[in-house]
Amino acid sequence: MNTDKKWEIVELDTVATGIRIKTLMEERQISIRDVSDFMKVSFQAVYRWQKGETLPTISKMFILGQLLGTDVDDMLVAKD
Repeated sequence: MNTDKKWEIVELDTVATGIRIKTLMEERQISIRDVSDFMKVSFQAVYRWQKGETLPTISKMFILGQLLGTDVDDMLVAKD
């Protein structure tokens, strides 16, 4: 076992992550209403995710990933 690894905590770019979520939704032709109905969240919540004002909880991120046919890592964008 290699114990020399150093881990770095990165900060998320919420705006870029929101754009990524919006792009994935558009590519798959999934509307804000589709997401809100499937995930049982408000239309406004999904809209705020797309704008990067807020992000889904980690459990909601996993559900969103399933709906969009991707994984959480593909949706998240780290700050440079």
